[in-house]
This record gives sequence, structure tokens and C-alpha cells, in this order.
Amino acid sequence: LTVGADGFSPNGDGVADTITLNARVGLNEGIQSWKLEINHEGLGLRRTFEGRGPVPTQFVWDGVNDLRNRTEDGKYSAQLSVSYLKGNRPETRSSTFLVQAGPPLLSVDLAPQPFSPDNDGTADELLINLGVKSVSPVSDWSLEILDPEAHRFILFSGKGAPSAQLKWDGRSGSGELVQSASDYTAVFTAKDTLGNTA
Repeated sequence: LTVGADGFSPNGDGVADTITLNARVGLNEGIQSWKLEINHEGLGLRRTFEGRGPVPTQFVWDGVNDLRNRTEDGKYSAQLSVSYLKGNRPETRSSTFLVQAGPPLLSVDLAPQPFSPDNDGTADELLINLGVKSVSPVSDWSLEILDPEAHRFILFSGKGAPSAQLKWDGRSGSGELVQSASDYTAVFTAKDTLGNTA
């Protein structure tokens, strides 16, 4: 029993909304019944597929549980059990995969406020603490500082998870210093490997 992807995001946005489980049975004859159970790592059984006769080669799961509700985010695995007419009952389990329908949860904390990048040794750098909570890994992120007119002043970005803290000296990408006594806006964006963006 193999999984077609590391995870999926069943939120109807057209990106990774389903996951495919591929089943290969050595002897697909003389089968009385089969059952595929999809389990949440901490919450247990969430979805069951079952039938009689030969086992299908593919199962497509849309993230809906047996009660027809969207299932919980987290780590999952699937188990396939087959009952043969002659009494054999082999079982196999898939590798784990992730389900995350919602976007990552982000936080930004700025200190000190206000800060004054004037090289006097006091509050010269702004410490930007970035927090990301996500079931699936972060694929890329950006932190954009906008000037008082909402134009981009400087952009920090990267692949994978961001570091927990950035230091900013108050200068733009071209070396221009911030305007005194002005409000600048920080916009933090992160995208996970399943296509969810916050």
C-alpha cells in the first residue's frame, strides 16, 4: 500500500485536494472481502473503504471522514486488510502522510517599538520574531517592510522555514534609511508544501 504524495490539502482550492493510495495485492483472486482504514495518528479511525471481491488498484481520498465531515489536520496512515475465502487475512500499512486544509498560523513580534536606527547604541536595530505553526513544512516565506506610502522598502525572503528572529538596521535594499517618526508596516507571508498560504 503506497501513498501518491507526502500529504494533501482538502480545502477545495484546486491544489492537492485529494490523495491517492495505490494497492497491490499479490493474489487478487479468491478474495472474500477487503477493508481500507485511514487513521489519524492521535485520533484513530477516520475513513473506511470496504468491499467484496478483487481489491481496487487505487483509492482516492478527498479528506472527508466517515461522518461526511472534513477530517482533522495531522499525520495519517492507511491500513489494508484482505480476507481470502481460504481463511488467510494479510494486512499492510502505508507510510504516514499529512493532511492540512488550513493555512499555516503565523505570528510577528517586533521589538523595540519604536526603534531608532541612528547609531547611538540605543534601540538601533529592530528585532523581528517570526512564528510559524504548520502541519506540513514551509516551502517559502517573505517579510516585506512597507514605507508610510505602502511601497516596498525592503524584502526578506527564503526557502524552507524562516529563522525565528531577524534583525533590521532600518535601511532599505538600496541603503536608504527610514524616515524619522514614521510608521512602517511589516507583512509576513508563508506558504507550505501543500500550497496553503497565510
